[in-house]
Amino acid sequence: MKKHWISSLLLWGCFWGMVFSGTHWLAGQEPPKEPSGLRNTVMEILVKGPVSDEERQNVRKFFLEFHLQRWNLEECYIYIPNYREDLQKILKTISDQDGQGYAMLVRMLFDALREYADDPELAQVVRYNAVLTIGELNQTQASGRKPTPLPDARKYLESLVKSSKTELYLKIAALKGLVRHADSQGSDAEKNALANLFDTYAFAPTSKKGHDAPEVIWMRELALQGLGYVGNPGAKGERVGRLLAIIQADKNYSLETRTIAAVALTQMRLTPAHLGKTKPMALADTLFKLAAESLTNEYQRNYTLRKGVLEGYENRQTMRAARMEMQTPLTPEENSIQIRSLRQRTKFVAKTFADAMDPNKTDVAKLLTSNSDKANYSKIYKKLRDIRDMYDKIGVTHPKKGKDKEGESPEPMMVSSSQELQFVKLHDNLEKQLQTLYDLLGLDKKALRPKVKRRPSTMRL
Repeated sequence: MKKHWISSLLLWGCFWGMVFSGTHWLAGQEPPKEPSGLRNTVMEILVKGPVSDEERQNVRKFFLEFHLQRWNLEECYIYIPNYREDLQKILKTISDQDGQGYAMLVRMLFDALREYADDPELAQVVRYNAVLTIGELNQTQASGRKPTPLPDARKYLESLVKSSKTELYLKIAALKGLVRHADSQGSDAEKNALANLFDTYAFAPTSKKGHDAPEVIWMRELALQGLGYVGNPGAKGERVGRLLAIIQADKNYSLETRTIAAVALTQMRLTPAHLGKTKPMALADTLFKLAAESLTNEYQRNYTLRKGVLEGYENRQTMRAARMEMQTPLTPEENSIQIRSLRQRTKFVAKTFADAMDPNKTDVAKLLTSNSDKANYSKIYKKLRDIRDMYDKIGVTHPKKGKDKEGESPEPMMVSSSQELQFVKLHDNLEKQLQTLYDLLGLDKKALRPKVKRRPSTMRL
Protein backbone atom coordinates (compact mmCIF):
# COMPACT_ATOMS: atom_id res chain seq x y z
CA MET A 1 0.00 0.00 0.00
CA LYS A 2 1.75 3.11 -1.22
CA LYS A 3 0.07 5.61 0.86
CA HIS A 4 -0.80 5.95 4.52
CA TRP A 5 -4.18 4.53 5.60
CA ILE A 6 -7.10 6.83 6.43
CA SER A 7 -6.51 6.89 10.19
CA SER A 8 -3.13 8.47 9.54
CA LEU A 9 -4.98 11.58 8.40
CA LEU A 10 -6.55 11.84 11.82
CA LEU A 11 -3.27 11.11 13.57
CA TRP A 12 -1.54 13.69 11.36
CA GLY A 13 -4.08 16.25 12.58
CA CYS A 14 -3.41 15.26 16.19
CA PHE A 15 0.32 15.65 15.64
CA TRP A 16 0.11 19.08 14.06
CA GLY A 17 -2.06 20.23 16.93
CA MET A 18 0.82 19.24 19.21
CA VAL A 19 3.50 20.75 17.00
CA PHE A 20 1.85 24.14 16.67
CA SER A 21 0.88 24.45 20.32
CA GLY A 22 2.64 27.43 21.77
CA THR A 23 3.25 29.07 18.40
CA HIS A 24 1.54 32.20 17.15
CA TRP A 25 0.82 33.50 13.69
CA LEU A 26 2.53 36.85 13.32
CA ALA A 27 -0.06 39.04 11.67
CA GLY A 28 1.23 41.26 8.91
CA GLN A 29 4.61 39.51 8.59
CA GLU A 30 5.58 37.88 5.31
CA PRO A 31 8.24 35.25 4.66
CA PRO A 32 11.62 36.66 3.55
CA LYS A 33 11.93 37.22 -0.17
CA GLU A 34 14.29 35.12 -2.22
CA PRO A 35 17.55 36.88 -3.18
CA SER A 36 17.11 38.20 -6.71
CA GLY A 37 18.70 36.01 -9.37
CA LEU A 38 20.47 33.73 -6.90
CA ARG A 39 18.31 30.68 -7.65
CA ASN A 40 19.11 30.76 -11.38
CA THR A 41 22.81 31.27 -10.68
CA VAL A 42 22.91 28.32 -8.28
CA MET A 43 20.98 26.04 -10.63
CA GLU A 44 23.43 26.80 -13.44
CA ILE A 45 26.35 26.02 -11.11
CA LEU A 46 24.91 22.69 -10.01
CA VAL A 47 23.92 21.55 -13.49
CA LYS A 48 27.08 22.42 -15.40
CA GLY A 49 29.58 20.18 -13.60
CA PRO A 50 32.56 20.65 -11.25
CA VAL A 51 31.95 23.33 -8.61
CA SER A 52 34.67 25.78 -7.65
CA ASP A 53 35.14 27.06 -4.07
CA GLU A 54 33.60 30.41 -4.99
CA GLU A 55 30.62 28.73 -6.60
CA ARG A 56 30.21 26.48 -3.57
CA GLN A 57 29.81 29.60 -1.44
CA ASN A 58 26.90 30.72 -3.63
CA VAL A 59 25.30 27.30 -3.24
CA ARG A 60 25.70 27.49 0.54
CA LYS A 61 24.31 31.02 0.59
CA PHE A 62 21.15 29.97 -1.24
CA PHE A 63 20.42 26.66 0.47
CA LEU A 64 21.82 27.09 3.98
CA GLU A 65 21.59 30.82 4.59
CA PHE A 66 18.25 31.33 2.84
CA HIS A 67 16.31 28.18 1.89
CA LEU A 68 16.80 26.24 5.12
CA GLN A 69 17.38 29.21 7.41
CA ARG A 70 13.86 30.55 6.87
CA TRP A 71 12.47 27.34 8.41
CA ASN A 72 13.47 28.82 11.76
CA LEU A 73 11.28 31.90 11.34
CA GLU A 74 8.01 31.54 13.21
CA GLU A 75 6.05 33.21 10.43
CA CYS A 76 7.41 30.56 8.01
CA TYR A 77 6.42 27.44 9.96
CA ILE A 78 3.25 27.01 7.96
CA TYR A 79 5.24 27.13 4.70
CA ILE A 80 7.81 24.46 5.55
CA PRO A 81 5.98 21.69 3.60
CA ASN A 82 6.12 24.00 0.56
CA TYR A 83 9.84 24.55 1.09
CA ARG A 84 10.41 20.80 1.28
CA GLU A 85 8.52 20.32 -1.97
CA ASP A 86 10.64 23.01 -3.61
CA LEU A 87 13.81 21.24 -2.49
CA GLN A 88 12.62 18.01 -4.08
CA LYS A 89 11.89 19.80 -7.37
CA ILE A 90 15.37 21.33 -7.36
CA LEU A 91 17.02 17.97 -6.66
CA LYS A 92 14.97 16.32 -9.39
CA THR A 93 15.98 18.97 -11.93
CA ILE A 94 19.66 18.65 -11.08
CA SER A 95 19.65 14.84 -11.15
CA ASP A 96 18.01 14.78 -14.59
CA GLN A 97 20.92 16.81 -15.97
CA ASP A 98 23.51 14.28 -14.76
CA GLY A 99 25.57 17.13 -13.34
CA GLN A 100 28.24 16.58 -10.67
CA GLY A 101 26.59 19.08 -8.36
CA TYR A 102 23.84 16.68 -7.29
CA ALA A 103 25.96 14.59 -4.92
CA MET A 104 27.49 17.71 -3.40
CA LEU A 105 24.09 19.28 -2.73
CA VAL A 106 22.62 16.09 -1.25
CA ARG A 107 25.56 15.84 1.17
CA MET A 108 25.29 19.52 2.07
CA LEU A 109 21.57 19.22 2.78
CA PHE A 110 21.98 15.99 4.75
CA ASP A 111 24.59 17.51 7.07
CA ALA A 112 22.56 20.69 7.62
CA LEU A 113 19.26 18.89 8.16
CA ARG A 114 20.86 16.49 10.63
CA GLU A 115 22.04 19.49 12.66
CA TYR A 116 18.49 20.85 12.63
CA ALA A 117 17.04 17.52 13.74
CA ASP A 118 19.54 17.12 16.59
CA ASP A 119 19.15 20.66 17.95
CA PRO A 120 16.77 20.60 20.97
CA GLU A 121 16.57 24.39 20.90
CA LEU A 122 14.73 24.42 17.55
CA ALA A 123 10.94 24.24 17.26
CA GLN A 124 9.37 20.81 16.99
CA VAL A 125 7.92 21.58 13.56
CA VAL A 126 11.42 22.42 12.26
CA ARG A 127 13.03 19.28 13.68
CA TYR A 128 10.17 17.05 12.49
CA ASN A 129 10.36 18.35 8.93
CA ALA A 130 14.15 18.08 8.94
CA VAL A 131 13.87 14.34 9.69
CA LEU A 132 11.15 13.92 7.06
CA THR A 133 13.37 15.60 4.46
CA ILE A 134 16.34 13.40 5.38
CA GLY A 135 14.12 10.40 4.67
CA GLU A 136 13.37 11.81 1.21
CA LEU A 137 17.00 12.28 0.14
CA ASN A 138 18.24 10.02 -2.66
CA GLN A 139 21.70 8.86 -3.59
CA THR A 140 20.58 8.64 -7.21
CA GLN A 141 17.38 9.56 -8.98
CA ALA A 142 16.38 10.10 -12.59
CA SER A 143 13.19 10.23 -14.63
CA GLY A 144 11.83 6.81 -15.50
CA ARG A 145 13.86 5.01 -12.83
CA LYS A 146 13.12 4.21 -9.22
CA PRO A 147 15.31 6.41 -6.98
CA THR A 148 17.87 4.91 -4.59
CA PRO A 149 17.49 6.43 -1.10
CA LEU A 150 20.62 7.79 0.55
CA PRO A 151 22.32 5.00 2.62
CA ASP A 152 23.66 7.45 5.20
CA ALA A 153 20.12 8.72 5.70
CA ARG A 154 18.93 5.19 6.51
CA LYS A 155 21.67 4.76 9.11
CA TYR A 156 20.79 8.07 10.74
CA LEU A 157 17.06 7.32 10.76
CA GLU A 158 17.72 3.90 12.28
CA SER A 159 19.73 5.53 15.06
CA LEU A 160 16.84 7.86 15.86
CA VAL A 161 14.31 5.04 16.02
CA LYS A 162 16.55 2.84 18.19
CA SER A 163 17.47 5.55 20.70
CA SER A 164 15.40 5.72 23.87
CA LYS A 165 16.18 9.43 24.06
CA THR A 166 14.49 10.29 20.75
CA GLU A 167 11.17 12.12 21.10
CA LEU A 168 8.14 10.26 19.73
CA TYR A 169 7.39 12.80 17.02
CA LEU A 170 10.92 12.42 15.64
CA LYS A 171 10.61 8.63 15.73
CA ILE A 172 7.44 8.93 13.67
CA ALA A 173 9.26 11.05 11.08
CA ALA A 174 12.19 8.61 11.06
CA LEU A 175 9.88 5.60 10.62
CA LYS A 176 8.22 7.29 7.65
CA GLY A 177 11.64 7.59 6.02
CA LEU A 178 12.56 3.99 6.82
CA VAL A 179 9.31 2.77 5.26
CA ARG A 180 10.44 4.49 2.07
CA HIS A 181 13.84 2.78 2.33
CA ALA A 182 12.08 -0.57 2.82
CA ASP A 183 10.25 0.00 -0.47
CA SER A 184 13.52 0.44 -2.37
CA GLN A 185 16.24 -1.89 -3.53
CA GLY A 186 18.67 -3.05 -0.88
CA SER A 187 20.72 -6.00 0.28
CA ASP A 188 19.09 -8.85 2.20
CA ALA A 189 21.06 -7.82 5.27
CA GLU A 190 19.72 -4.26 5.09
CA LYS A 191 16.16 -5.47 4.52
CA ASN A 192 16.36 -7.93 7.42
CA ALA A 193 17.74 -5.22 9.72
CA LEU A 194 14.81 -2.99 8.81
CA ALA A 195 12.34 -5.85 9.34
CA ASN A 196 13.72 -6.52 12.84
CA LEU A 197 13.41 -2.83 13.64
CA PHE A 198 9.82 -2.71 12.36
CA ASP A 199 8.97 -5.78 14.48
CA THR A 200 9.62 -3.77 17.62
CA TYR A 201 6.86 -1.28 16.84
CA ALA A 202 4.49 -3.39 14.73
CA PHE A 203 4.05 -6.04 17.41
CA ALA A 204 4.44 -3.92 20.53
CA PRO A 205 1.82 -4.84 23.18
CA THR A 206 -1.29 -2.72 23.20
CA SER A 207 -2.18 -0.61 26.21
CA LYS A 208 -3.84 -2.50 29.06
CA LYS A 209 -6.24 0.43 29.38
CA GLY A 210 -7.47 -0.29 25.85
CA HIS A 211 -6.51 3.07 24.35
CA ASP A 212 -3.09 3.53 22.78
CA ALA A 213 -1.80 7.05 22.25
CA PRO A 214 -2.15 8.35 18.67
CA GLU A 215 1.64 8.44 18.30
CA VAL A 216 1.90 4.75 19.27
CA ILE A 217 -0.81 3.80 16.77
CA TRP A 218 0.90 5.79 14.04
CA MET A 219 4.26 4.11 14.70
CA ARG A 220 2.61 0.68 14.71
CA GLU A 221 0.92 1.31 11.37
CA LEU A 222 4.10 2.67 9.79
CA ALA A 223 6.03 -0.39 10.99
CA LEU A 224 3.37 -2.74 9.60
CA GLN A 225 3.55 -0.95 6.27
CA GLY A 226 7.33 -1.29 6.31
CA LEU A 227 7.11 -5.03 6.98
CA GLY A 228 4.92 -5.39 3.91
CA TYR A 229 7.51 -3.66 1.76
CA VAL A 230 10.32 -5.83 3.13
CA GLY A 231 8.19 -8.90 2.32
CA ASN A 232 10.03 -11.26 4.67
CA PRO A 233 7.64 -13.56 6.61
CA GLY A 234 10.44 -14.71 8.93
CA ALA A 235 12.53 -17.88 8.73
CA LYS A 236 9.73 -19.99 10.19
CA GLY A 237 6.83 -17.76 9.20
CA GLU A 238 6.62 -16.14 12.63
CA ARG A 239 5.49 -12.81 11.17
CA VAL A 240 2.56 -14.54 9.45
CA GLY A 241 1.16 -15.68 12.78
CA ARG A 242 1.72 -12.30 14.42
CA LEU A 243 0.07 -10.43 11.55
CA LEU A 244 -2.89 -12.82 11.67
CA ALA A 245 -3.22 -12.15 15.38
CA ILE A 246 -3.61 -8.43 14.66
CA ILE A 247 -6.05 -9.02 11.80
CA GLN A 248 -8.28 -11.21 13.95
CA ALA A 249 -8.09 -9.11 17.13
CA ASP A 250 -11.05 -6.83 16.40
CA LYS A 251 -11.23 -5.53 20.00
CA ASN A 252 -7.57 -4.60 20.44
CA TYR A 253 -6.83 -2.91 17.12
CA SER A 254 -8.67 -0.45 14.92
CA LEU A 255 -10.08 -1.52 11.59
CA GLU A 256 -7.46 0.63 9.87
CA THR A 257 -4.57 -1.04 11.73
CA ARG A 258 -5.95 -4.50 10.94
CA THR A 259 -6.26 -3.52 7.28
CA ILE A 260 -2.63 -2.38 7.10
CA ALA A 261 -1.59 -5.69 8.69
CA ALA A 262 -3.66 -7.58 6.09
CA VAL A 263 -2.08 -5.72 3.19
CA ALA A 264 1.38 -6.35 4.66
CA LEU A 265 0.59 -10.07 4.84
CA THR A 266 -0.45 -10.17 1.18
CA GLN A 267 2.92 -8.63 0.26
CA MET A 268 4.94 -11.36 1.99
CA ARG A 269 6.90 -13.90 -0.05
CA LEU A 270 5.03 -16.94 1.25
CA THR A 271 5.56 -20.69 0.99
CA PRO A 272 3.39 -23.45 2.53
CA ALA A 273 5.99 -23.85 5.29
CA HIS A 274 5.45 -20.24 6.39
CA LEU A 275 1.75 -20.90 7.07
CA GLY A 276 2.34 -23.74 9.52
CA LYS A 277 -1.01 -25.37 10.33
CA THR A 278 -2.99 -22.59 8.62
CA LYS A 279 -4.46 -23.71 5.32
CA PRO A 280 -4.06 -21.28 2.37
CA MET A 281 -7.83 -20.97 1.80
CA ALA A 282 -8.43 -20.36 5.51
CA LEU A 283 -5.89 -17.52 5.33
CA ALA A 284 -7.58 -16.13 2.22
CA ASP A 285 -10.97 -16.44 3.90
CA THR A 286 -9.75 -14.39 6.89
CA LEU A 287 -8.51 -11.63 4.59
CA PHE A 288 -11.71 -11.63 2.51
CA LYS A 289 -13.84 -11.36 5.66
CA LEU A 290 -11.81 -8.37 6.79
CA ALA A 291 -12.47 -6.80 3.39
CA ALA A 292 -16.21 -7.41 3.88
CA GLU A 293 -16.03 -5.89 7.37
CA SER A 294 -14.22 -2.79 6.09
CA LEU A 295 -16.63 -2.27 3.20
CA THR A 296 -19.60 -2.79 5.53
CA ASN A 297 -18.16 -0.09 7.76
CA GLU A 298 -18.07 2.22 4.75
CA TYR A 299 -21.64 1.27 3.87
CA GLN A 300 -22.82 2.17 7.38
CA ARG A 301 -20.83 5.44 7.41
CA ASN A 302 -22.45 6.42 4.13
CA TYR A 303 -26.00 5.46 5.12
CA THR A 304 -26.88 8.49 7.23
CA LEU A 305 -25.54 10.86 4.59
CA ARG A 306 -27.45 8.97 1.91
CA LYS A 307 -30.64 9.48 3.90
CA GLY A 308 -29.86 13.16 4.34
CA VAL A 309 -29.23 13.60 0.62
CA LEU A 310 -32.62 12.14 -0.25
CA GLU A 311 -34.46 14.23 2.34
CA GLY A 312 -32.57 17.35 1.36
CA TYR A 313 -33.18 16.67 -2.32
CA GLU A 314 -36.91 16.51 -1.65
CA ASN A 315 -36.99 19.64 0.48
CA ARG A 316 -33.71 21.44 1.09
CA GLN A 317 -35.23 24.19 3.20
CA THR A 318 -36.94 21.93 5.73
CA MET A 319 -34.62 18.96 6.06
CA ARG A 320 -35.91 16.80 8.87
CA ALA A 321 -32.86 17.07 11.09
CA ALA A 322 -34.60 15.39 14.03
CA ARG A 323 -35.13 12.18 12.10
CA MET A 324 -31.43 12.16 11.22
CA GLU A 325 -30.51 12.75 14.88
CA MET A 326 -28.77 15.99 13.92
CA GLN A 327 -28.77 19.27 15.77
CA THR A 328 -28.65 21.28 12.54
CA PRO A 329 -29.29 20.40 8.90
CA LEU A 330 -26.45 20.03 6.43
CA THR A 331 -25.39 23.17 4.65
CA PRO A 332 -24.66 22.84 0.89
CA GLU A 333 -20.94 23.12 1.67
CA GLU A 334 -21.07 20.39 4.35
CA ASN A 335 -23.13 18.23 2.04
CA SER A 336 -20.54 18.55 -0.74
CA ILE A 337 -17.57 17.94 1.52
CA GLN A 338 -19.06 14.85 3.12
CA ILE A 339 -20.27 13.33 -0.13
CA ARG A 340 -16.90 13.77 -1.81
CA SER A 341 -14.92 12.67 1.26
CA LEU A 342 -16.94 9.56 1.99
CA ARG A 343 -17.08 8.64 -1.67
CA GLN A 344 -13.32 8.85 -2.05
CA ARG A 345 -12.76 7.02 1.23
CA THR A 346 -14.94 4.09 0.16
CA LYS A 347 -13.21 4.06 -3.21
CA PHE A 348 -9.84 3.83 -1.47
CA VAL A 349 -10.97 0.96 0.79
CA ALA A 350 -12.33 -1.00 -2.17
CA LYS A 351 -9.16 -0.46 -4.18
CA THR A 352 -6.92 -1.40 -1.25
CA PHE A 353 -8.45 -4.86 -0.82
CA ALA A 354 -8.97 -5.58 -4.51
CA ASP A 355 -5.34 -4.75 -5.27
CA ALA A 356 -4.03 -6.63 -2.24
CA MET A 357 -5.93 -9.82 -3.08
CA ASP A 358 -5.14 -9.74 -6.80
CA PRO A 359 -4.17 -13.37 -7.59
CA ASN A 360 -1.47 -12.12 -9.96
CA LYS A 361 0.24 -10.14 -7.20
CA THR A 362 -0.07 -12.04 -3.92
CA ASP A 363 1.35 -15.43 -2.92
CA VAL A 364 -1.80 -16.05 -0.85
CA ALA A 365 -3.62 -17.02 -4.06
CA LYS A 366 -0.63 -18.87 -5.50
CA LEU A 367 -0.54 -21.25 -2.52
CA LEU A 368 -3.99 -22.64 -3.29
CA THR A 369 -3.78 -26.17 -4.62
CA SER A 370 -7.31 -27.56 -5.04
CA ASN A 371 -9.46 -26.46 -7.97
CA SER A 372 -12.43 -25.76 -5.68
CA ASP A 373 -10.35 -23.39 -3.52
CA LYS A 374 -9.06 -21.62 -6.62
CA ALA A 375 -12.63 -21.28 -7.95
CA ASN A 376 -13.92 -19.87 -4.63
CA TYR A 377 -11.02 -17.45 -4.40
CA SER A 378 -11.68 -16.28 -7.94
CA LYS A 379 -15.39 -15.66 -7.26
CA ILE A 380 -14.76 -13.67 -4.10
CA TYR A 381 -11.90 -11.67 -5.62
CA LYS A 382 -14.04 -10.86 -8.65
CA LYS A 383 -16.69 -9.37 -6.36
CA LEU A 384 -14.08 -7.16 -4.66
CA ARG A 385 -12.83 -6.14 -8.08
CA ASP A 386 -16.39 -5.28 -9.18
CA ILE A 387 -16.80 -2.99 -6.16
CA ARG A 388 -13.46 -1.34 -6.88
CA ASP A 389 -14.32 -0.84 -10.54
CA MET A 390 -17.72 0.59 -9.60
CA TYR A 391 -16.00 3.33 -7.61
CA ASP A 392 -13.25 3.81 -10.20
CA LYS A 393 -15.88 5.13 -12.60
CA ILE A 394 -16.68 8.04 -10.28
CA GLY A 395 -16.14 11.48 -11.74
CA VAL A 396 -14.28 14.13 -9.75
CA THR A 397 -15.63 17.62 -9.20
CA HIS A 398 -13.06 20.33 -9.83
CA PRO A 399 -13.21 23.92 -8.60
CA LYS A 400 -14.03 26.63 -11.09
CA LYS A 401 -11.04 28.14 -12.82
CA GLY A 402 -10.01 31.69 -12.13
CA LYS A 403 -8.22 33.56 -9.39
CA ASP A 404 -9.87 34.18 -6.03
CA LYS A 405 -10.39 37.76 -5.04
CA GLU A 406 -7.99 39.01 -2.39
CA GLY A 407 -9.29 38.34 1.09
CA GLU A 408 -11.91 35.82 -0.03
CA SER A 409 -11.87 32.09 0.64
CA PRO A 410 -11.66 29.78 -2.37
CA GLU A 411 -15.04 28.61 -3.60
CA PRO A 412 -15.73 25.11 -2.21
CA MET A 413 -15.95 22.25 -4.67
CA MET A 414 -19.72 21.78 -4.76
CA VAL A 415 -21.44 18.65 -5.96
CA SER A 416 -24.44 18.99 -8.22
CA SER A 417 -27.88 17.50 -7.62
CA SER A 418 -27.15 14.79 -10.17
CA GLN A 419 -23.93 13.92 -8.31
CA GLU A 420 -25.87 13.74 -5.06
CA LEU A 421 -28.21 11.21 -6.61
CA GLN A 422 -25.19 9.41 -8.06
CA PHE A 423 -23.91 9.04 -4.50
CA VAL A 424 -27.26 7.53 -3.45
CA LYS A 425 -27.24 5.11 -6.37
CA LEU A 426 -23.64 4.17 -5.65
CA HIS A 427 -24.51 3.43 -2.04
CA ASP A 428 -27.48 1.27 -3.07
CA ASN A 429 -25.30 -0.63 -5.55
CA LEU A 430 -22.72 -1.17 -2.80
CA GLU A 431 -25.43 -2.77 -0.66
CA LYS A 432 -26.29 -5.21 -3.47
CA GLN A 433 -22.64 -6.08 -4.04
CA LEU A 434 -22.10 -6.63 -0.31
CA GLN A 435 -25.09 -8.95 -0.11
CA THR A 436 -23.51 -11.14 -2.79
CA LEU A 437 -20.12 -10.96 -1.05
CA TYR A 438 -21.74 -12.03 2.23
CA ASP A 439 -23.35 -15.01 0.48
CA LEU A 440 -19.99 -16.08 -0.96
CA LEU A 441 -18.33 -15.84 2.46
CA GLY A 442 -21.25 -17.38 4.38
CA LEU A 443 -21.66 -14.28 6.58
CA ASP A 444 -24.75 -13.15 8.47
CA LYS A 445 -26.39 -10.24 6.62
CA LYS A 446 -27.57 -8.66 9.88
CA ALA A 447 -24.42 -6.55 9.73
CA LEU A 448 -25.89 -4.82 6.66
CA ARG A 449 -28.91 -3.51 8.54
CA PRO A 450 -28.79 0.31 8.46
CA LYS A 451 -27.47 1.99 11.57
CA VAL A 452 -28.50 5.65 11.55
CA LYS A 453 -26.09 7.79 13.52
CA ARG A 454 -25.11 11.41 13.69
CA ARG A 455 -23.62 12.57 10.44
CA PRO A 456 -19.89 11.78 10.37
CA SER A 457 -17.60 14.68 11.23
CA THR A 458 -15.61 15.91 8.26
CA MET A 459 -12.59 16.32 10.52
CA ARG A 460 -12.32 12.54 10.91
CA LEU A 461 -12.37 11.69 7.20
